[in-house]
Amino acid sequence: MFYLILSIVIAVLMATYCILRFCVFKGNEKFAKVINKILKISVVVYACLMLVSLILPDAFALSYSKEDLASMPARYGYAIVRWFSMVSFICLPIAVFYKNRTIRNIAIYFCTIMTIVQICFFKQYLIDFTSTAGRGLNSISVISDGFKQFLINHTFRSIWFGILMCLQLVIPVILAIQERHVFEFKNKKEYFNFFITLPFMILSALPIYVLQHLFGYTNLIFEAYGIVHFAWIFLIVCEIIALYFIFRKRSEETKMVLLLVLSLSLIMQYLQMFSAISINVARLPFQLCNLGSFFILFSLITKNKHLFNFTVIINVIGVLFALASPDLDNKGLFYLYNMHFILEHGNVMVIPLLALLFGIFPRLDKTALKDCLIGFTIYFVCVWALGTMFNAIALKTGNDFWAANYLFMFDASKAIKLLGDGVGKLFVSFKIGYGTFYPVIQLVIYAVFMAVCTLLWLSIQLIYKLKDIGKNKKQKLASASEVAQENNEFIENEKQDKQ
Repeated sequence: MFYLILSIVIAVLMATYCILRFCVFKGNEKFAKVINKILKISVVVYACLMLVSLILPDAFALSYSKEDLASMPARYGYAIVRWFSMVSFICLPIAVFYKNRTIRNIAIYFCTIMTIVQICFFKQYLIDFTSTAGRGLNSISVISDGFKQFLINHTFRSIWFGILMCLQLVIPVILAIQERHVFEFKNKKEYFNFFITLPFMILSALPIYVLQHLFGYTNLIFEAYGIVHFAWIFLIVCEIIALYFIFRKRSEETKMVLLLVLSLSLIMQYLQMFSAISINVARLPFQLCNLGSFFILFSLITKNKHLFNFTVIINVIGVLFALASPDLDNKGLFYLYNMHFILEHGNVMVIPLLALLFGIFPRLDKTALKDCLIGFTIYFVCVWALGTMFNAIALKTGNDFWAANYLFMFDASKAIKLLGDGVGKLFVSFKIGYGTFYPVIQLVIYAVFMAVCTLLWLSIQLIYKLKDIGKNKKQKLASASEVAQENNEFIENEKQDKQ
C-alpha cells in the first residue's frame, strides 16, 4: 500500500507540473518565478522535516555497546544506504538556492537514485522507526505514554517517511526541468567536478552512528593525549590548510557552498545525538560548541557580522578547551559519542576559520572584540540563570531529566574529571531554597573566558599586522623593481639617441 500511494502522489505532482509548465503556462516568466518560489519553500519545509526526523525514535541510530554490536546481525548495505542518503539533506537546499552546476548534478543524478534506493529499504526503515527501543523524543520522561506510542505508530511513521521521500524525488526532478539542467556528458570537467565533489559530500554527511555498524568500536582507543587524540588535532589543521588552498581562488559563491555543506553536516551530526542517546535538559544546545552549530549556519545565511564575530572567537576558544581537555569515555574510536565529539568540535572550528580566511566576513576589528565580550556576557548570564533554575527543579522533583551542567560550572565531579582535583576547591556553594549557587567557580569561568577571548583577538591582530608587513614589503619590492626597470629603459634610450 505504501508503494502504491507514494507512486500515485509523485505521479500526480509531476503530471500537474508538466501540464502547467508545457501546456497552460508555456514560456510564461511569471509561472517560472512562482515555481522557483515554490521550490524554495518546499526545500525549506523538507529541511525542517529532516531536522525533526533526527529527533524522532530510530532504533538504528542508537548508541550500542560493544557487546550489542557483536551480537547483532550485520546490516552493511542498509548502513551505507542510511549514510549516503544523508547527502540529500545537505545537497538539496544548496541546489535550489545556488546555481552551482556540480551541486545540482549531485542533487539530480545522485540524490534521486539514493531516494529510490531508500524507498526500496522502506521495510527496514519502518522496523527501526517503530521499535520500542528508539529514543529521541521518546526518551523524554515528562512526555505522556500516549504521545510516545504515536511517535512509533506504523501509519504515522509511514506517512512521515513518504512525505520526505516524495520531496526528495520531486524537488530535484522539477528543478532539472525548470532550469533545463542536463549533465554535460561531453565535458570532461563536468565529470571531474562531479566525482571529486561527491566523495567529499558523502564524507561530510557521515552520520555519527554508522561507523559503529560497519566496523564496531575498533581497537583504537580515543583517550586524552593518546595517538587518536593527536591524530585528530593534526587532521583538523590539515583540513583547514587543504580547504583554504583548494578554494581560496574560487568564487565567493563556491566558497559559500563549501561552508554551507559543512554547516548543514554539523547541525545534522549534532541533532543525531538526541536519537542516539536521549534528550534531556543537559543536552539542549546551550554549551558553546552546541550553540555554535546553529550560530554558524545563521551567520552564513544572514551574513550577520556581529553574530559571526561572536561565533568565530568564542567557538575557536571552546574547541581549544575541548582539544586541551577532552571529555571522553576512553572507548574505541567509532564509539558513537566519540564520533559526535570529533565531528562536532572539528567543524565548529573549521567553518568559522575558513569563513574568515576566505574573506566572507571582514577582518576582526575592535567591534569584533566588543561583539564577542558582550555576546559572551549575555550567553553566560542566560546559561547561569537556566542552569540554576533547571538544577533547582531537578533537586525539587528528584528527576535527573532537569539536571544541567552548562559551561561545566554546576557539577564539581565533572569539572574535576576534566581539569583536575584543584578545581574542586572552587566549588564553594550556598543555597536559597532549592537553588544552589557556586559564585567562585562561576566568576572564575567568566573571567577566564573574557581574558582568553581578548588574548585570542590580540593574537589575530598580531597576525594581521605581520601579514600587512609582508604585503607591504612585496609591494615595495615590486615598486622598486618597476622603477629599476624604467631607469634601465631610460638609460638604454639615451644610449640609442647618442648613437
